[in-house]
Amino acid sequence: HATLALELGDTAIAPLAGQSSSAAARDALDRFALDAARRWIDALRATACEPEPGLADGLEAELRIALGDFAGAEDLVRAHLPAPASRDRRDVGAVELRALLGGTESAFGLGDLDCTIERGEQARAIVGGTDYALARTLADAYARRDRFDAALAVIDEAIAAARAAGHASAQARLTAEGARHAV
Repeated sequence: HATLALELGDTAIAPLAGQSSSAAARDALDRFALDAARRWIDALRATACEPEPGLADGLEAELRIALGDFAGAEDLVRAHLPAPASRDRRDVGAVELRALLGGTESAFGLGDLDCTIERGEQARAIVGGTDYALARTLADAYARRDRFDAALAVIDEAIAAARAAGHASAQARLTAEGARHAV
């Protein structure tokens, strides 16, 4: 309703429309409803009122990754990556962290394993093993570089995080992933 009110000229509703559009886009991406995600991201951009700066770019980068447009995702995340001086610090903001996570996926999709490992390790220093998609991507990059010990260390850290969080299904998937990288 808020986005419709905005379309009808009620600009005072823009912050609410931005909030609801971003939440709907996130939900659509989580459900892999990509057409709906596109519409909600467009609605978010139309509000010109993102709940946090760079959120629309981050959501669109996720959408492009899901669609296999890794170059387009890379263009979106590059603008939000942390500055080189702050890349090793834990106080990287949410937008920069999302850019590191998305940038890891886009670099992997583009076949740039060195960049995948660099960004993935920067993100891993912040989130540890709690981002299972990051762990799988980073482990795959290490394995493709024949660094199987590093791949298994990443997966083992994620398995421990899944166990600690009580995420049995993630733990099982990651265990299977680890077996794939064992030599």
